Amino acid sequence: MKYVSCILLFLIAHAASAYVTLSKLNLEWEAPTAVFSPADSALVPYFANATYNDDGMPVLHLSFEADNNADISAYTITLDSCKFAACDSVETAYLKNKDVSPEISINKYKSTYKRQGYIELDICPIILVDGTYKKLLQAGLSVHTPPTLRSSEDESSIADRYATSSVLAEGQWVKIAVENTGIYKLTYEQLAAMGFSNPENVAIYGYGGAILEENFGNLETLARPEDDLPETAIYMNKGSDGVFSSGDYILFYAQGVVKTTFNNTTNTFTSTQNYYSSKAYYFITTKSNGKKIEQKDKV
Repeated sequence: MKYVSCILLFLIAHAASAYVTLSKLNLEWEAPTAVFSPADSALVPYFANATYNDDGMPVLHLSFEADNNADISAYTITLDSCKFAACDSVETAYLKNKDVSPEISINKYKSTYKRQGYIELDICPIILVDGTYKKLLQAGLSVHTPPTLRSSEDESSIADRYATSSVLAEGQWVKIAVENTGIYKLTYEQLAAMGFSNPENVAIYGYGGAILEENFGNLETLARPEDDLPETAIYMNKGSDGVFSSGDYILFYAQGVVKTTFNNTTNTFTSTQNYYSSKAYYFITTKSNGKKIEQKDKV
């Protein structure tokens, strides 16, 4: 059976947890095959367990544990002792329509699973040198991990980042759904019908429905890094008598399932549909000191 083998060795380089991860890569290439849709009959370069990037190039994916606090730029990836073979005529015909680099391209990013950070590598093992397409057979891969110097205060702040339990773990909760971004209204009567004996003492929690950043290496773009449901501020209209009662209402802003971002370079807005859900969900609970929208004086 043909396969991709990856032998890992860990070398401790510093007492403060700096280390180098060494991997010996062996790629067993198979005959070009059709890996895309049945309508696409193109035969593409293939090795066992290969994935394909957006350009249709075969990619070797590897994953290593990483420091949760270290920036992705602090990791250095190197390949050495590379052994190549020339691509055959079928592979070459496919690659002629691709933008192939003279060096092996490595895309690195970070991900998180069960609160453990990982460095993810996508390695494109095909190069173009002097007009010849070549595929990688063997190589030594080194992942240089930066030193980790954490104080007890750092460890404490990391622990404080995560909630000990969800806010949903206790109390009365009512789940509501929204589709579009905007300001929503809940009347006193609606809150009472939901089972809240004192509709004045309510709070609303929720992330909204915008799709999450799928590349966790782009930490600065994450719109919601909270470990638990954040509270949403509400506006409460109590009428002329100042008592929240029949005929009164609350307003709150909800994020729907379409995320809109602004591109400073092109001065344009981009809308992204959440293709995992058609609705966003918020949760209403009893709380005597819920978060309120602050009123500002007119300018």
